[in-house]
Amino acid sequence: MKTLNRLFFAAAVLAALGFAHQLLAHDTPVPPRLKALQKERLTVAGVTADRVDRGIKTISPRGQQMQQEAVKIPAARATDPDLVHARRPTLPPKLQEQQKERGTRFEVAPLK
Repeated sequence: MKTLNRLFFAAAVLAALGFAHQLLAHDTPVPPRLKALQKERLTVAGVTADRVDRGIKTISPRGQQMQQEAVKIPAARATDPDLVHARRPTLPPKLQEQQKERGTRFEVAPLK
């Protein structure tokens, strides 16, 4: 039993030392020259120019045309609804009716 207790104690000490090392890890000794370089890199005077070309498309013109054609769905008649992009109810009809009934009925409490 003594060896098991010593093993647990050693594991606890190693865990505590590891935790303490992580707490103190951010205070590593840094030479003054490196600190100065870090400050120079963090603080930049002035404004940098935006060099990103926003006009570049990620898809070819033919691909854009195909995307636009895919959105347009030919209907049999001009008056037919667009069933592909139409809003669909998320509830069955019976539950929709029950929800409508619940929403229209309300009672006002009498004043005392």
